[in-house]
Amino acid sequence: MRELSITTEACDTGGCPVRVVRVSGYIDAHSFPRFEREILTLVNQGNNRLLLDLRNATYICSTALGLLMSVFRQVRHNAGDLVIAGMSEKIANIFNLLGISKLIQAFPDEEEALRCLAAAEAS
Repeated sequence: MRELSITTEACDTGGCPVRVVRVSGYIDAHSFPRFEREILTLVNQGNNRLLLDLRNATYICSTALGLLMSVFRQVRHNAGDLVIAGMSEKIANIFNLLGISKLIQAFPDEEEALRCLAAAEAS
């Protein structure tokens, strides 16, 4: 099992600030409180355009999925968005099975996700 690692980076997509959150390792019952704290801190600081890079995440628990849905609703309410990049097939299957993929857009990589956020801001 890999420890949870979370890094964030500010990014600008044509005048639209985006916070990129890169997650690697496991998001499980043990590491969830840290994941929750990091995500909620970003949202509470006014970061309403989030890109969650799960390329190196190997597991995500159901509680974390519930948090993502809550954050998605909150940032959308504030005219923002939450998108996901680089999910493994295993995590993508869970998103599809639970219907989360019908609400939160997922992209194969960060670049495509950033293009989508920029296009949404332009329209």
